[in-house]
Amino acid sequence: MSRTCASTRGWPLALVALLGAALFPAGGAAEALLPEPEPTEYEPDEVAGELDRFEAVGDGIVLTLAACEQEPHCVTAMSEHELARLIDRIHERVTHLREVDEAEGLEPPYNTFLERYLGLRERYADYLQEVRVVTVQIDADALDEAWEDLLDFTPEALEIDEGPTVPSPNDQITLDRFQDIDEPMPID
Repeated sequence: MSRTCASTRGWPLALVALLGAALFPAGGAAEALLPEPEPTEYEPDEVAGELDRFEAVGDGIVLTLAACEQEPHCVTAMSEHELARLIDRIHERVTHLREVDEAEGLEPPYNTFLERYLGLRERYADYLQEVRVVTVQIDADALDEAWEDLLDFTPEALEIDEGPTVPSPNDQITLDRFQDIDEPMPID
């Protein structure tokens, strides 16, 4: 795993975590995949899209694991259970493509899809082992600490350029915290 994660060394942890989280679909990684386990039932573009999504999720896992190498308080963005479900999905695809290949022979591009699924299955098995290692190394007592003390999201820490301050005509008006939302704002 270190050969894959080495390219992320030196990246700010917040950036690595943000990139990793961006690659995971909101409903879970498995929800963005094709519903049926038979890839030959779909158009080649749909299967290629699913393979690309598997690879994108794998990239997110790599980034998450890279962040975990640098952070002792790491919590992975994907559970072992969800990763095992993805491996099962890949295994279903491989099984179906092998059955079709033995029965009738695979036509291009499905033969290359089989090779890509086999490579994904091997990589995901490696990811699962890495997630298990990280999960074992998590110090549950350390997670109870105040996270505000561990993370600094100030603009200075994140090196965000806020840009110039633009004057507003309402700068001199003090607004009440519970001001009625239906009232128009006073403008000088």
